[in-house]
Amino acid sequence: APRRGPRGARGGAGRAAADGGASGGAPAPAPEVDWARLRAYGGSLGLQWVLMCGTLGVLDFLGGALGASELLGAREQVAVGLFFTALALRSRLFARLPAPRPRKDSYGTLEEVVRPSWTPPRLVFPIVWSTIAVLRGTSSAMVWAASGERLFCWPLAVFCLHLCVGDVWNFVNNVENDRGVAVPGVFLCLLSASATVAAYWQVLPRAGLVLLPLPLWLCVASTLVTSIYFLNGRGPLYPAKDA
Repeated sequence: APRRGPRGARGGAGRAAADGGASGGAPAPAPEVDWARLRAYGGSLGLQWVLMCGTLGVLDFLGGALGASELLGAREQVAVGLFFTALALRSRLFARLPAPRPRKDSYGTLEEVVRPSWTPPRLVFPIVWSTIAVLRGTSSAMVWAASGERLFCWPLAVFCLHLCVGDVWNFVNNVENDRGVAVPGVFLCLLSASATVAAYWQVLPRAGLVLLPLPLWLCVASTLVTSIYFLNGRGPLYPAKDA
């Protein structure tokens, strides 16, 4: 049997459009695309990516100027791994749109939503994501070492883009509570994670293997988000203006 959990605020207009003919009347027209929201998503993603890549470039310059390799020696790769682990956990500091993670105390005032019976316990999610953050840091440090000890290189830029996509999805899912837009959004997260694994694999196959659990877990997340969408009415899969 399906389980119930917190329900997002958006989706009512889309369900009304989809179910407009249920009472015998003509189906309501599809909601209008909210182009302002789309621009906000793209603008935030682009700005965040530029800031993150720029930070990597600045750190490359400072590391060379200060002689970080001589100062840290073999510990430099460990420091790089810790940096990318922290970046994976706090990438939203670079984001223009708020991108909070779900909080336990944020669910009390929300309406309930039907969830599939196989939904993992809430405790599983922070454990999995914390583990993946360590794998992100470890694999990124391996790529850094294999790329001439450069932070600003194309595989790590792809990784930063993946983090930006995830932060926009967190805004859609956890701030706007838009279950419809969350569906294509989570598949974009999966696509960007797969692209990151492929980029790492091309530089160093072992690094790609270390990061492989990321897209595998996102396959589970994509299935869960899509199941919730179908169990709770089929609103628009695009940013729609409120009725």
